[in-house]
Amino acid sequence: MAQGETEETCKEHISALKKEMKKSSNRKMALIKNLMELTYLQRRQSILLQPMPIEELLKEYPLLCLTSEVSIIM
Repeated sequence: MAQGETEETCKEHISALKKEMKKSSNRKMALIKNLMELTYLQRRQSILLQPMPIEELLKEYPLLCLTSEVSIIM
């Protein structure tokens, strides 16, 4: 986890991300980017330890649908 973060704060950040993603417009992209950075390690660990179908993954982390959050490494 990021320095100063706990499992509880990560859950709160993920909840805030889900709330922000429910907005159809006026999303606060700076907030989303900041929360994505804060929760990266927790999300990565969760995905590695508990593999799930992509549909469930996107339901849990809808922000991964954003083009800006997906990178393709070739």
